[in-house]
Amino acid sequence: MTITDLIPPQDHTLRINDLDLHALTWDGGGSTTVILLHGYLDLAWSWIYTATALCRGRSDLHVVAVDWRGHGSSPRAAPGHFYHFVDYVRDLDAVVTAVGRDRVFIVGHSMGGGIASLWLGARPGRARRAVLIEAGGPRPGGPEDFVSRVGDWIAQTTPFDPTTLDKPMRDLQHVEARLRRNDPLLSAERAQFLATKAAVQGVDGLWRWRYDPLNRVRSPTPTLPGVFEAFWGRVHIPIVWVEGEVSVLRTMTEAERLSSFPNLTRRVLPDAGHMVQHHQPEALANVVLGMIDFDNEEGVACGNDHHR
Repeated sequence: MTITDLIPPQDHTLRINDLDLHALTWDGGGSTTVILLHGYLDLAWSWIYTATALCRGRSDLHVVAVDWRGHGSSPRAAPGHFYHFVDYVRDLDAVVTAVGRDRVFIVGHSMGGGIASLWLGARPGRARRAVLIEAGGPRPGGPEDFVSRVGDWIAQTTPFDPTTLDKPMRDLQHVEARLRRNDPLLSAERAQFLATKAAVQGVDGLWRWRYDPLNRVRSPTPTLPGVFEAFWGRVHIPIVWVEGEVSVLRTMTEAERLSSFPNLTRRVLPDAGHMVQHHQPEALANVVLGMIDFDNEEGVACGNDHHR
């Protein structure tokens, strides 16, 4: 799939918990909504290849990709505030209410999948099925970890100086190089496209990532052992857990932990690392389409598909 094959989305603003979250939508007019949730320091545009493949595979889908707060084009935290994991879970609940139609399917990558897995356990019955991509959540920590985290968090945020975590880039070519350094499997063409979405040029002429540097401060609250598994045990809908065959994070979530899900199937996609949606978007889309129990209604073409 090349850049010329991509189906351009429509930009939307969703009023979510008093924030105007940015979203991309591919609307085929049907009653099935697929919500795509990006990972840590990523953005909604990361899904365009997968969204295009979904629309090619099923023209009536309503596909929505959201920028989490502090990511992409969504607003950043107000001075003195922070990004807490449960805030994202609450945001997801409001997003589903705002955009979900008759049938809601969730696709979450990494942090987005971790958020989705907590929401699925806390709010059972609101989604039909889900695909979670290497979404094991943060490594658990104990009481001593809590003490050190709080101390570090206070030191880094009182006051917060973004320049300590902000490394500007000279030009778009530098942005592309940074993307490919972080993801060696990312093709040059896809890096060129994503660079224009993932970074923005400042008044000083330098380019910076769209995410808020505050996201890079380690959370003061560790995830206690067994917390994610407690949520997962309440998720009774079918779950497909996707991993990239050559991902360095593939073995971080042990089979024993995943057994907490009552109804889970594991899939490993070849020639893919952690950023599965960049490396194998068509294969990932096929996994998602395989999860959806379509009715017999005849779909219409995606409303903003200018390439058909």
